[in-house]
Amino acid sequence: MWLRDALIIQLLSYGFAYAMFAHLGVNDLGIYVVSFTLIYITTMLLAEPLPPRLARINLIITAILLSISALFIARRIIMLMGGGA
Repeated sequence: MWLRDALIIQLLSYGFAYAMFAHLGVNDLGIYVVSFTLIYITTMLLAEPLPPRLARINLIITAILLSISALFIARRIIMLMGGGA
């Protein structure tokens, strides 16, 4: 029951974030990835405790999303410091 509610909240949050970014004219993929990662992690924390199999899958997905987000964040920091194009 909690998982279904969390997934519905996640879907609504993704839709709201996408609509807001589209309205603001955001074209940077990194902003989308980082914000959607934060939405995913927040909603999955609300769905705890997960069954063991889903918990392992959630851990793998979270690790992948965090590593991709870290790459985008590092790229943005390097750009802000004047080190990249």
